[in-house]
Amino acid sequence: MTLALIDALGKKGWQHIVVLRLPTGLITPGKTQSGTARVVALKDTDETTLVETLKQIQETDGPIAAFIHLHPRRSFDLSAKERFADVEKQILQQVFLIAKHLARPLTEAASRQRAVFMSVTRINGRLGYQMDNDASPLAGGLNGLLKTANIEWEAVFCRAIDLSPEIKDSEAADRIVAEMSDSDSRITEVGYASTGRCTLTADTQSVATQVHLADARIDTSSVFLVSGGGKGVTAACVMELAKRYRCRFILLGRSEIPPGEPDWAKNCFDDTELKKRCMDAFIADGEKPTPMKIAARLRQIIAGRDINHTIREIKSAGSMVTYLSADINDGVTLAQKLKPVIAELGTITGIIHGAGVLADKLIENKTAAEFETVYATKISGLNSLLNVVSLEKLTYLVLFSSAAGFYGNEAQSDYAAANEILNKVSYSFKHHFPACHVIAYNWGPWDGGMVTPALKNLFLERQIEIIPVPVGTTMMVDGLSQDLADTAQVVIGSSMTTPRKLTSDLKSYRICRTLSPALNPFLQDHTIDGEPVLPLITAVSWMADSCARLYPGFQLHTFENAQVFKGIIFNDPADKPVFVDIKEIRKNETDGGVEFDVRIASRNPQGKPVFHYGSRVFLSRKRDTVQTLPELAIESVVEQPAAEYYTNGTLFHGPMFRNVTHLLQIDRNKLVLRCNTPASGEKNQGQFPLDGFNYFADDACLQGLLIWARQFYEAGSLPLKIQKGSFFRTVPFSIDFFITLTITESSQSKILATVISHDAKGAIYSRFEGAEAAISKNLNRKFKQSGNHPKTPANVPGRSPRS
Repeated sequence: MTLALIDALGKKGWQHIVVLRLPTGLITPGKTQSGTARVVALKDTDETTLVETLKQIQETDGPIAAFIHLHPRRSFDLSAKERFADVEKQILQQVFLIAKHLARPLTEAASRQRAVFMSVTRINGRLGYQMDNDASPLAGGLNGLLKTANIEWEAVFCRAIDLSPEIKDSEAADRIVAEMSDSDSRITEVGYASTGRCTLTADTQSVATQVHLADARIDTSSVFLVSGGGKGVTAACVMELAKRYRCRFILLGRSEIPPGEPDWAKNCFDDTELKKRCMDAFIADGEKPTPMKIAARLRQIIAGRDINHTIREIKSAGSMVTYLSADINDGVTLAQKLKPVIAELGTITGIIHGAGVLADKLIENKTAAEFETVYATKISGLNSLLNVVSLEKLTYLVLFSSAAGFYGNEAQSDYAAANEILNKVSYSFKHHFPACHVIAYNWGPWDGGMVTPALKNLFLERQIEIIPVPVGTTMMVDGLSQDLADTAQVVIGSSMTTPRKLTSDLKSYRICRTLSPALNPFLQDHTIDGEPVLPLITAVSWMADSCARLYPGFQLHTFENAQVFKGIIFNDPADKPVFVDIKEIRKNETDGGVEFDVRIASRNPQGKPVFHYGSRVFLSRKRDTVQTLPELAIESVVEQPAAEYYTNGTLFHGPMFRNVTHLLQIDRNKLVLRCNTPASGEKNQGQFPLDGFNYFADDACLQGLLIWARQFYEAGSLPLKIQKGSFFRTVPFSIDFFITLTITESSQSKILATVISHDAKGAIYSRFEGAEAAISKNLNRKFKQSGNHPKTPANVPGRSPRS
């Protein structure tokens, strides 16, 4: 793989390639010697050695502009006592430290060229989802690290790639190099399996849909071993579980329960007063009341109160409970402490792993010790818990992961890595023990627990929703229902990041792409004179999406001066190389807007550029509030079925674009249409997946121009330009919507209009101002041929653009 990647990078033009070989104790040396790459070996895992080695590389070969980690594929044996191999953890930690010390060099390199930080794993080609092999889930920790780096290093292109083990090295290398040049900065994870390329999205689901769920496989004899269960959100979840099922609990925590509170603390629940009494107690004992001593004493008292409260609530619900003060990283001692408790309460049938610690700092400020602490609590702690149960008898494995693992989160690279490992463990464990109900909850911030009042205020400022404790605990217990036994991961909450701040520098980009008619079935439903043509509105969608790919967190706000110069015609089956030139015109941090000038072009046989489409594109952090037509009057002056327009030469569109169902009103000034867009799946969309707006539906706005021109000039027409387009929401497939077209100018040669798509109540989907079509009777023959002879494959039903 290393040799194949060196070769692929060399062909791409990389002249200085260095192989950084990890210490022999971590990776068995393989054949990495190449005539085009220099090999540098790390002698040991010490951070000082790594820093010196990176310094020598930069002195010899120049500034580092890209780093790619090729992760060794390791198997995962759940039956082993040390199932999470320490060697692989050390590799992960080495990459973590490399990230720490490349943060500045890569950020500096990004001012000159695309800087890259990338990891490559061989889990299953599906990013550890749909697990079907014995690959180690520890590799998934790299994804958490990469996603956090992507947030912290806005200028650096970060991507985690997972390749199926079946993919040959040469093909794998080509995939890696291709991903290095991907324009879509919104994506941080990509997988390649036999089914093709995949990325991840969270399938949004309302809590309200999860009603009338079947009970869990839990009764009064069920015994749950709970880490971090004495206090905080884990304790709150346990209390809800006790109320629901009256099962039994063994709670584990680091805190000792004091035998009793000192007299000065009893019945005092005001923080300020309690602190004052604590200070007075130290003075009375002849000790100096330092802030550190006071904080430690108060923590002990408050922890004892919280744990005792948890125990009381669980018992009052009718459950049996025992609390053990134990270090879950010390598996031997933990097993010894558990023996008498298990003898009393019964065999452990479920694990809830809720323990976790934070050490929030930016990657470049992290230490190896902090990484070890965060990692150990989540991963080593889970290993200890699994060692004290019979895996075959386990009916529940509940892992408290974090949204930081799924999305990444600033200052939490180690925490994101550890939690992403838990997510992969969830799928792996379910694969090996399908009878066990396994679920990883990717929690967002709770109203309590690790979220301090200051942090809560920060989340509110960033408009990040906080999970109310009653809601979170209910969702956790609901997730144990037998109806959800196959759901191995649930993300509760959204990304905790905010869109990047805009810098003042203006950049230009060229995005190269090869269009294939065979990959885009929808083109066969947009033919003129028998030749497929890329629709103007699809080109607008393409240009807008090309800009949005460069600015994660931003979306299309408006476009201006969208026009056809020379449409892309697919008059032969050969692939068409094209390029999109994007030039930043303006960036304004005050209104959060970015303006681009965009051109789509190709080259003629002589090598000269041929421009096809162009537009100004405006992105913003959020869309405008949905507007409503001030005077909505869908009055059916006529109720005329519109099917004949697609066969009599008025419209040339095939089934996928046949939106117009009825003509409701038409006169010299106005046109009103009822529309309904047939569902068109991803296979039909091909290289132009819906993103931002539904170009199948919005094409109906332009079809209205053609209908009006036919009615009053008895001539065909072609859309050429839209002066301004605004989008408020996406038109769903397979529902009725309306087009209201108002004529602003018309002649024998052209028509200009304002076209609005909206629902029956007048709520607007989109508004096109200055929509222009060229009118010519010469188009009559071409349209009639196209309309009568559509070259359309069978339509493939699919999900709506909101899915």
